[in-house]
Amino acid sequence: MKTCLIVTTCFLVLCSHTTSLYAQEPLRFAPLVPMSKEYTTLQFANFCVTLAKITKRDVNLVLLENYADILNALAENTLDLAYLGPLPYVIATQRNPHITPLVRFLDQTGETEYTCALVAFGSSELPPDITSVALTQPYSTCGFLVTESLLHHYDLSLESTPYTYSGNHEHAALAVIRGYASVAGVKTSIAREYANLGLNILLQSEPVPGFVLVGNSATLSSAELQHLRDELLKGAQTPGAVFTKKPEDAITKHGVIPVADEDYDGIRQMLHDHPVPELAL
Repeated sequence: MKTCLIVTTCFLVLCSHTTSLYAQEPLRFAPLVPMSKEYTTLQFANFCVTLAKITKRDVNLVLLENYADILNALAENTLDLAYLGPLPYVIATQRNPHITPLVRFLDQTGETEYTCALVAFGSSELPPDITSVALTQPYSTCGFLVTESLLHHYDLSLESTPYTYSGNHEHAALAVIRGYASVAGVKTSIAREYANLGLNILLQSEPVPGFVLVGNSATLSSAELQHLRDELLKGAQTPGAVFTKKPEDAITKHGVIPVADEDYDGIRQMLHDHPVPELAL
């Protein structure tokens, strides 16, 4: 596996626990694909401390180069915990039956679901000639997967329409605004941020479940996973119990709710109906 791997031991960043307190091997936790080592460590360091407090084990941040590497590591049981979007979660469970959902995260608005949007520039109508479609990246739920579903409402398909991967939601939205693409598929909240520049939402998807913390039952016992789940949910309901609420904890500070594997059945069905060509399943 060709991988750019960075491992950061969380207690060296923020945690004051000593190694003598945690005799077991450190837990291996992969967050999102890092924008940079420093940014990702800052975003997840406090949550890493939370995990260490609950499990009484040191926690290593494993920063991998791309989503394929994270999914490969989960499939090979070289990760204990990971933070995944809906589509990567579904793929992970297909490749490794030991992947177990623990909690779902709320976003900054208190929501645990989001929608994707098909967007165009300067008009609320679909452009008459679709020359290209801007997508985020293959493992993005709002990328090929949901965009293909939305295009079907117009009797169109990415199978017969040129498309490019822009890398993230912002770049896909800007590709339309700058005239590089006719339409794009992006997260609805991102589309709204660019409305003042003339970006219009043509169609929205049904809500999809948000990001999920997963555990690997091949490397952690059912008792350990249940304890982690219970304590995270308890901490979310009891401010200050285990969750830190510092401003830099932008991804994890808003709390969690219970999750079930069935929450992602809609994504599974969509992936069955609209396979993403670039995914290695």
